[in-house]
Amino acid sequence: MVRVVLTSDRGEGHVMVAGHADAGPYGADLVCAAVSALVETWRLGIEQGHAGTARCRVEAGRAEFWWDAANPSRADAVARTMTAGLRDLAHSHPRFLRFEERAAKE
Repeated sequence: MVRVVLTSDRGEGHVMVAGHADAGPYGADLVCAAVSALVETWRLGIEQGHAGTARCRVEAGRAEFWWDAANPSRADAVARTMTAGLRDLAHSHPRFLRFEERAAKE
């Protein structure tokens, strides 16, 4: 199962994506392909400067994204768009992808 965890702490947004969907054989897993497409698009946007001050770390089986969530910005807009896609995918495929949203730490 792919696990997506969205958190916000002191105005910084964070998303962690980890795991494998196991919704089909390797190379034919459409849920993993969809998650990978969203993650790679987000990474490309950051690396090409289209996501403002966001940053990321992407490696096999795990990706993390950070951005300023306290102020309206390109980074926040991109983050909201990508997390909306991941949230919708989790809603459509709950056996293979779990989306968690955690409240800010006090």
